[in-house]
Amino acid sequence: MGFFRDWQRVEVFFKEALKNANFCVVVKSKKKCYNVGMNQDFLQKIKVNFQDQTLLMRAFTHRSYCNEHQDAEHNERLEFLGDAVLELVVTDYLFKTYPTEDEGVLTGWRSAVVKGRSLAKVAKTLDLGPHLKMSKGEAKSGGHKKEYLLANVVEALIGAIYLDAGLAKAAEFIHEHVITHLPQIIEQNGVIDTKTILQEHVQNVLSQTPHYELVRDFGPDHQKTFEMVAKVGDLVLGQGIGKNKQEAERAAASEAMANLESGKVKLAEQQTIQHNANDNSVD
Repeated sequence: MGFFRDWQRVEVFFKEALKNANFCVVVKSKKKCYNVGMNQDFLQKIKVNFQDQTLLMRAFTHRSYCNEHQDAEHNERLEFLGDAVLELVVTDYLFKTYPTEDEGVLTGWRSAVVKGRSLAKVAKTLDLGPHLKMSKGEAKSGGHKKEYLLANVVEALIGAIYLDAGLAKAAEFIHEHVITHLPQIIEQNGVIDTKTILQEHVQNVLSQTPHYELVRDFGPDHQKTFEMVAKVGDLVLGQGIGKNKQEAERAAASEAMANLESGKVKLAEQQTIQHNANDNSVD
């Protein structure tokens, strides 16, 4: 155990320390401060040998930890990156593995695989929770077991692997620890309806339920085409076309999820709309 000012010496020391399965080290520099308790057994479990140990440390650092250690860097940027890498790898796998399934089905499967509950299960299997660095208050409130924090650290870890070892290594991790659960998800849930996925997402964020409206129908009576929109309040989330209303609703829900995932549509806008509507109703 020791404190070092020379960061290069710290890096060398840390790599040597990781060889000891029971070693716990406190690392401190002018720019970074971390408390790391990851051992060799853990690294063997995730099957990743980090060249840049600071990325690994940052992946497990919750924002609350930085309140008590001001020089530490939290994992939210890595989480942002990891989310995008995860989406890409899962989408690529689904596209190539299920060539006959339509976009709506694939979107549902992808959403089920990458949603918080599924990633939290991955984190529990890998026992990531005990390695999370957070404030004393967050830890006392059960932070190491909170599903959304566990899901976030999986995404941050994927982001760290991507930066340290590249897309191929990140994809290897995702295939082994995330995509491996897909057959079970499909077996348990069958074809996951994108309308259900959208409803769960909107209810989690806004505690509201999306609804669908017919925009128009066109074509001959025996072969009509329907255009529907998925909405929350007055906010249009997505639009879709189908041979019947149900198919058009699924297409609208699929586009809505794509818009929400890409940030093209933000549910925060609806919160403002709803809030203003409530204020006006009081007057």
